[in-house]
Order: sequence, then structure tokens, then C-alpha cells
Amino acid sequence: MDTAYLVEMLKLHQKFAKNMRGGKRIVLKNEDLSGLKIPNVNLSDAVLTGCDFTGCKLAGADFSMADLFGAVFEDADLTDAKFIRADVRGAMFKGAQMSGADLTDADLRPGALVAAAGAPADLSDTNLSDSKLDNAKADDAKMRNAKMHGASLRSMQGSRVDFSGADLGGAKMEMAKLKNANLTGANLAKATLDQTSLNGANLRGAVLADVNLEKADLRDAKVSHGASKLPVEVQQMMAKHALWADSGGAEGERASFEGIDLTEADLAGAYLSAANFGACRMREVNLSRAQLVLADLSGCDMMGADLRDADMEGARFVESYMREVNARNANLGRVKMRGADGKETGHSFPANMSGADLTDADFSNADMKGVILDNAILDDVILGRMDPDFKFPD
Repeated sequence: MDTAYLVEMLKLHQKFAKNMRGGKRIVLKNEDLSGLKIPNVNLSDAVLTGCDFTGCKLAGADFSMADLFGAVFEDADLTDAKFIRADVRGAMFKGAQMSGADLTDADLRPGALVAAAGAPADLSDTNLSDSKLDNAKADDAKMRNAKMHGASLRSMQGSRVDFSGADLGGAKMEMAKLKNANLTGANLAKATLDQTSLNGANLRGAVLADVNLEKADLRDAKVSHGASKLPVEVQQMMAKHALWADSGGAEGERASFEGIDLTEADLAGAYLSAANFGACRMREVNLSRAQLVLADLSGCDMMGADLRDADMEGARFVESYMREVNARNANLGRVKMRGADGKETGHSFPANMSGADLTDADFSNADMKGVILDNAILDDVILGRMDPDFKFPD
């Protein structure tokens, strides 16, 4: 739009914001304002619905109580900007610099100007370090891979918020209601979760070092409590792996536990599908309820391991030492293979225990249909549900 006209509108709005005579609220809709450099500008109470602020320099700007429904702030500099009680439903902030920003009481719920279904507010890949989102309404908001170290999310109200891969280290999340939030691979080290509702949340691979989970509501949540006691570097490895597994290898990094001693480690409920355990020492490790689909545990020393209810479809245990393992109710069936389009190919991949020592192992009620047991040691083993034509070797 015409620069001179915009400058005049901004001047009148400054007077309006200060209750000065002659002032006038700025009202703009769907205007292209990208690339503007107006740091510390006062746009409180402005109506800027659907405006495009891509790449703008707006450090210290005040958008308090402004109508920013569907606005675009991608890659903008919003350091220390204020969005107190602002309407930012459906707004796009992807890649913006927002460290120190104040979004207290902001409305980040879905919204769209044209689409029938409201688009969620998107703060993915933003830098929100030391920002404030206290009491913000954030249903379905995207904060994927956001840098939120030291951020305050006290009493945030947000169902299904996507925090996957976000850095929430040291974040203050007391009394936040984050039902069904996605925290896959997120860093929650030293975060405070007192009276935080994470009912139904997904915390697979989340870094939980120095986090007290006792006062958080984790009903129906997917979380490995024991992982919080593992070395931080192992937790970080698991976080990257969770992102890698969920994104089909597009993000994160496949975990390799080669050379790491996991003896008696508590990995109950851990998300480790397709991980490489490379001949690990894993005696009496707790992997109950763990996700180990297509994981490679070949050559591992797993004597006395707890594998109850673990999902191990297509996993490899070639020549592993598995004496006295407890794998009751585990799933060791065939994993159905899918193509790049996500559709089943009609092929399946069986679990492989060829050459493994299964002496005194207990697989009661485990699904073992199709498991490869060539040359396995089966002395006093209790096998689960096998293929109808299965016969013990002579």
C-alpha cells in the first residue's frame, strides 16, 4: 500500500493509543505490509485482520488487544513484542524471533478468513525463549521445534497443542491444561509441571531430566517414567529417535545404543521402534510396554529382561542371550510393510530369533506367529501363540 498513507495512519493510531485528540484507530484488512521496519511501534487495539507482516522488524512493538485474526508474521523480528490479550487466531508466526515476547491471555485458537475449517495458529520453529504465554488459549496450536527455554506457560489452556521437538527446558508450566498435547521428543529438562494437566498427552522420547512428575496429571499419557533417571545424553538420543521414527526419517536421528550399558535400566513404555541396540548389555532391563517394532537387538545380553506387553513386531534378536526373559502378552508377530504412500504392500516382516538362547524364557500368551526360531535354544521355554504348523525341533 502507499507508504505515505500508511505513515499517516500510523501517526493517527499513535494518538488513538494515547487517547489524544485527533487520534484514529488503524483498520487494515489483508494488506501486504511485509518487510516494514517499525520497531517499538504502538499498535495496541489495532484491527489488522489478515495482514502480512512477513520479515518485518517489529522488535518491542505493542500489539496488545489488537485484532490479528489470520495475520502472517513469518520470519519477523518480534523480540520483546507484546501480544497481551490479542486475537491471533489462525495467525502464522513460523520462524519468527519472539524471545521475550508477551502473549499473556492471547487467543491462539484455530481461525481462518476463507477456509471452512479454521487453521491452527502456527508458531513452529519460532524462538520463544523467555516468553510469556500465561493464560493463553491455544487449542490445536502448532509449536513444533519451537525454542521455548525458560518460557512461562502458566495456566495455558490448550488441547492438542503440538510441542513435538520443542525446547521447553526450564519452562514454567504450572496449572497449564494441555490435554492430548504432543510432546514427542520435546526437551522438558528442569520444567515445572505442578498441577499441570497432561491427560492423554504423548511424551514419547521427551527429555525428563530433573522433572518432578508426581504432581502432574498423566492419566492416559504415553510416558516412560523410568527414562527420567537415565543419563541426559541417553534421553536426548531417545528424543531425537522419537522424532526420527514419527517423521519417517525426515527429522531427528535414529538411536544407536552400541557400547551403552543398559543393565537394569527402566525403559518401560519407551518409544524405540527401529532403534539399533548393537550387541548391548541389557541384563534385567525393563522394556515392558515398550515400542520396539523393527528394532535390532541382535547379539544383546538380555538375560532376565522384562518384555511384558512390549510391541516387538518384526524385531531382530539374532543370537541374543535371552535366558529367563519375561515376555508375557508381548507382540512378536509379523509387521505389515507399507509403501511410500502409506498403503500396505501385502508383505509382512516376521520377528527373528534365530540362534537366540531362550532357555527358561516365558512367552505366555504372546503373539509369536511367524517368528523365525532357526537354531534357537528352546530348553524349558514357554512359547506363546504360534502358527498352526509350528513344531519344536528335535
